[in-house]
Amino acid sequence: GKDALKSLPWRDILRLRKSWGIMLARFFTDAVWWFYIFWLPNYLNSQRGLNIKEIAVAVPFIYIFAILLSNLGGWFSGHLIKRGISEIGARKLTMFISVLCMPVSALAVIAHDIWVVVFLVGLACGAHGSWSANMFALISDQFPTRAVGSITGLSTFTGGVGGLFFSTVAVGYIVSFLGYTPIFVLMGILHPVGFLFIYFLVSREADTETIH
Repeated sequence: GKDALKSLPWRDILRLRKSWGIMLARFFTDAVWWFYIFWLPNYLNSQRGLNIKEIAVAVPFIYIFAILLSNLGGWFSGHLIKRGISEIGARKLTMFISVLCMPVSALAVIAHDIWVVVFLVGLACGAHGSWSANMFALISDQFPTRAVGSITGLSTFTGGVGGLFFSTVAVGYIVSFLGYTPIFVLMGILHPVGFLFIYFLVSREADTETIH
């Protein structure tokens, strides 16, 4: 009936642990993508000495790499599910692999060769793309159809708040006073922090929670 198609009230969604797991994970991790989107050209110019033409060559490589890894992450979790692994197990494993890439990518700040920098930043963006693809799939797996839009909206809001704080306020302050090295370190640890919320709050035990 029509009632089955109505979006669920936020109050029903906010009482679930898995809702908070997803919202908090996005709060900490969305900022990484926005950091590389907004600050990368400035970093390549001010810290690496690239001019506009050189940046215009480097940045597309990063985004192509990001697209490829994002698609690979989506395929890999689907492949695991076809092999008999549970949906939640496949999503978490793929997200964990993505998480492992993030501290490695932070080494870009100390790399000497500019193409190593490009590769490592591409790895960060690609790993985040894989993470995000599985995040949205996890939402679809864990929530009834009429709750998917609401939890996606709520988590996008928290991700936006985190992105605004980490990629503008925090980054702007830290870059001004401490330089880029602490920022790359921060961007390398936000996904591991976010994964803890996914691991502990989005669980098989949380599957017993119901929305009425």
